[in-house]
Amino acid sequence: MPGIKPVTSGLRCLQCANRDSSIISATTVGATEPAGGNSIFWRYSLTFVTLPLREGVRAVVLDGEDRILLVRFQFIDGALWATPGGGVELGETPELAIKRELHEEVGLVDIDLGPVIWERTHEFPLSETFGGQREKFFLVRAPKSVIEPSFSEQQLLKEGLTGSRWWTLQELRESRGERFAPRRLASLLESLLEHGSPQEVVDAGV
Repeated sequence: MPGIKPVTSGLRCLQCANRDSSIISATTVGATEPAGGNSIFWRYSLTFVTLPLREGVRAVVLDGEDRILLVRFQFIDGALWATPGGGVELGETPELAIKRELHEEVGLVDIDLGPVIWERTHEFPLSETFGGQREKFFLVRAPKSVIEPSFSEQQLLKEGLTGSRWWTLQELRESRGERFAPRRLASLLESLLEHGSPQEVVDAGV
């Protein structure tokens, strides 16, 4: 794919162990344990609805051409594109957390954070501790278009990240066979570019 910055060596099938597994694609979990009895999703499905949600942060990063920066995650059932970000660590504010994530994943530093423009709540079996993630999306204008993660290739792979690239709105609209989180990312971006930052935080959906 043109413009993509791939991370390929050492790629492994990834499950819920990713720090950022909040963007794992939806998996239907039945009430009956599958043969073998070792499905991680089945085991978590019985309890995750009662677990607390992890606080997460993401960034809607736009460059001077109004392209949006997305990172690619690889899961058992395929790849998924999402905005950079992750979980808020103990003792962090959301603002500090998203600055750390942007530095680690795409190499952005010394950024001026814009407002929180979107929010998203995703309930799913994230781990034995959390039953999903509640996310804030900050608007960020990138001072550069070069993608230079501070994390090494192996560190990125451990997080499930296998690539990153800039997308135009038209590319999002015309994309076939790609999955995005939030699912209605193209329409959210279109509204943002047309109307600017919303007066009230928008529910981005799953």
